[in-house]
Amino acid sequence: MSEIIELKIVIVGSSRVGKTSILNRYLNNTFQENFLSTVGLDKRLRHYSFKDSEVNIQYIDTAGQEKFRALTNTYLKKADGVILVFDITEKETFYLINQLIEEIDKNNIIHNLGLVLLGNKLDLNDKRAVNKEEGQKLASNLNCKYIEVSAKTGEKIDEAFNEISTETYQKYKKSGKRDTSFCLKNSKKQAKYKTKDKKKEIDCCASDV
Repeated sequence: MSEIIELKIVIVGSSRVGKTSILNRYLNNTFQENFLSTVGLDKRLRHYSFKDSEVNIQYIDTAGQEKFRALTNTYLKKADGVILVFDITEKETFYLINQLIEEIDKNNIIHNLGLVLLGNKLDLNDKRAVNKEEGQKLASNLNCKYIEVSAKTGEKIDEAFNEISTETYQKYKKSGKRDTSFCLKNSKKQAKYKTKDKKKEIDCCASDV
């Protein structure tokens, strides 16, 4: 029986910063200009083959509205990693990141988590309200990487998810936790995981499950 590690990564940020669009671009390579905001939360799963482990990562896309904050906090308590997202054309969404960091720290120990800060809507660079240096400074304070992305064009989306998946896995390994893993009961299922889409490769291979 082979162990498969299960990890949870929560995506947080203001409403309309593009959290769902970022996830859709990564998982489905699609972008929809107009869509309804996430209500509550949405969960997606992707499988990764690292050099020494098989890992299922559940991405939890949260609603940005205040009324769903309690639900978001419930999932932050169980998170292994967090993706912080703001809109580079909207200063207020950048300011909210500090508030979200406080919420994360209340529910988890932030430095034990995989973490990445994303500035979305790079395709609207001419309307920028948050400069790159501001994002880099905040990421430096959080000891994480800052990446500017575009859900619309797909620019640096894969880089962002490669970063957060690897960082979250490494933090998990350092923590020595084993209570969030489960075992596959037959080798056929294991082979299925290993042979699916492996186009997104860094130190690991990723595939949908």
